[in-house]
Amino acid sequence: MAAAKNDSAGLLTAGIIAAGIYFVTLEAKKAKSTMYFQNLKVLIGNVKFSGDSMIIELKIENPNTTAQVVRSIVGQVLVNNNPIGDINQYTTYTVRGNNETIIPLVVKLKFLYLLSELTSMIQGKRNQVVLTFNGTINLNNAPTPLQIRYKLSA
Repeated sequence: MAAAKNDSAGLLTAGIIAAGIYFVTLEAKKAKSTMYFQNLKVLIGNVKFSGDSMIIELKIENPNTTAQVVRSIVGQVLVNNNPIGDINQYTTYTVRGNNETIIPLVVKLKFLYLLSELTSMIQGKRNQVVLTFNGTINLNNAPTPLQIRYKLSA
């Protein structure tokens, strides 16, 4: 019985490693996603993987002459509508006027939710993953809904 548990754990670990390699390969073929709100342009830059976390670079461009202050970004990250992690970013960032700022959002991954999607991609049943962030950005002390979709294609 102990050998069966070790074999299952080994297969799960191998699958997660293979999926991470696959996603890193997908990173080079990603499509940018952009959203506009309160006259700011918000887009997802790079998506990277580090250990059991995913790092999403959120780029905010401010075409205004006045600085904008991001106080927090909170929400849930989904892959093909399956929740894979949460973002709870409470660091304050100032986006100066006529400038841009990149905010790294760290998502602690929930591998059990992600496993079925990764298995489908590895088996070739799926060639695209849709990453969605549903949450709220606190901009200038005004909570604002934020939804960004990001497609990764094989």
